[in-house]
Amino acid sequence: MAAHLSLDPEVHLPKLEAGMANNGDFDLPRAFRDQARVWSQSEFTEYINKITQGVTIHT
Repeated sequence: MAAHLSLDPEVHLPKLEAGMANNGDFDLPRAFRDQARVWSQSEFTEYINKITQGVTIHT
């Protein structure tokens, strides 16, 4: 399984997330979603916050 953080500038994240919510994607395990290969904006933000918690940037 491949994964990367490639950005598609054509994707409008709020519109994508609204569509995922409207069709019940968030009620399903990620592998069974219509948008299984796409991060929602809220899930991506939650993930980034989790992995950077406690990280200190030194300048």
